[in-house]
Amino acid sequence: MQYDDYKSKYKDATKQHNIMVLVGNGFDINVLSKYRNDSIDTRYAKFYDFVKYIGYDKDNILIRKMDEAKKNGKKNWSDFEALIPEVVKDEKDCKLMNTSLVELQEKFSLFLNNVVTP
Repeated sequence: MQYDDYKSKYKDATKQHNIMVLVGNGFDINVLSKYRNDSIDTRYAKFYDFVKYIGYDKDNILIRKMDEAKKNGKKNWSDFEALIPEVVKDEKDCKLMNTSLVELQEKFSLFLNNVVTP
């Protein structure tokens, strides 16, 4: 659902409670190990390098936050998860967050495809 559709469907989005689930802590490794016997590297640092290598929209607020976090020595998936609340501060940020998140999801799918396909 696009942000504008969401906004029109739920007139007062500030009272709407949404839940975002980020699955981590080796979930991907456990699932992928069922299909592969070799080492699978899905560390945050590898994903970050992959995104930088393949390119991205320079306006992506999540990737800009990832850059900022890296400069501050942050290097784990939990560091990325912790920065998400910093991004969404008001309704205007929600639209930007949605656009940024969609791009990041696409990059992560490509990343996992790259990891799974030797």
